[in-house]
Amino acid sequence: MRELFVDKDFKPESMRLVGLISGILDEYLREGYRLTVRQVYYQLVQSNAVPNDRNSYNRVKELISDARLAGYLDWNAIEDRGRKPYEVTTWESPEHIIRAATERFKIDKWEDQPNHVEVMIEKDALSGIFLPVCEKWDVPFHANKGFSSSSALYHLGKKIQACNKHVYIIYAGDHDPSGVQMSQDLLDRLQMFSQSRITVMRIALTMKQIERYNPPPQFAKTQDTRTPAYVSRFGTDKCWELDSLKPRILAEMTEKAIISLMDMDKWQKAVEREDDMKDHLQNIVDSLSEK
Repeated sequence: MRELFVDKDFKPESMRLVGLISGILDEYLREGYRLTVRQVYYQLVQSNAVPNDRNSYNRVKELISDARLAGYLDWNAIEDRGRKPYEVTTWESPEHIIRAATERFKIDKWEDQPNHVEVMIEKDALSGIFLPVCEKWDVPFHANKGFSSSSALYHLGKKIQACNKHVYIIYAGDHDPSGVQMSQDLLDRLQMFSQSRITVMRIALTMKQIERYNPPPQFAKTQDTRTPAYVSRFGTDKCWELDSLKPRILAEMTEKAIISLMDMDKWQKAVEREDDMKDHLQNIVDSLSEK
């Protein structure tokens, strides 16, 4: 929804950028994605609309803020996961909550699967891309916000130990000195906390993907102590952020990785069992409504 709160005159060049941003946001909103400001910026860089530097990013960030207030951009098209309020869930009636419980009823469809699968990403800001895929396939999802905490990995280690299956962690993070180390750090610490057989599948970013999609680069932070090893390993001080890949690409590679670890025949049987149980619950709700 576009709403006008502040009258503002933009220079022609700024209006041209606002038009491009609006087109980008509308395109991805139609596909079901809300973009972060950083993702919008990378789309502009890839189309050569703005230079790839911090001043340009700050300009785009300020322009998006002003254009939203001026009624040129859809407020619902921008993702801001860092500022979500806590809200109390309420119900209109006992019947309402019973119906809601019926709609949300799930069984553990992974119970008979040969593998235990979870998805982890480095950045919470990109949860809106990965979470819908995980919800579709009932896969646990984690946004680590950098290196995962010891507490989080300790509890995850105890959880996967109990499942007694081959554990696959599908991981996506930046290609920079710290980002490439995070997936190995994740494996090392999970193996410390659990005796399970664990595989960390890094689905992004990889150098092959960088060569294929040619995302805009950044430069390694010289204060990062991992930078010398990164430069030695990859032969460059350039870095690439996960945000720079298009949302549909990230979503598709995540879904492909999940499906590759599933027994689809067992999954379909579990879906049918769940549907039968939901039908039974719905019959109970309908009978209560008739009284």
